[in-house]
Amino acid sequence: MENESGKAIIENHCAAVLADPRFKTALGMTLKQIRPMSGGKVTPDMIQAVGNELAELPKPKCISCGEEISLTKGAAGPAGPKGPSGPSGPK
Repeated sequence: MENESGKAIIENHCAAVLADPRFKTALGMTLKQIRPMSGGKVTPDMIQAVGNELAELPKPKCISCGEEISLTKGAAGPAGPKGPSGPSGPK
């Protein structure tokens, strides 16, 4: 994990998950994806708590223009993942 603030949130709520030797294989996965394989170590309440705290972190900004960078899965700027002619752009 590269973001120290995010890492601290995960460590606070998910210490048992981080201690599991299989954790490194799950680094590209969400907690929701890890939950079924966690043997009860990841709970819905834990996912909610982590999500709430992560949402409170400052949003990253573009170093060129200063606009907030969306971290929503699938987002790729104001026009969306396919650009201006894609599904979220003009037709």
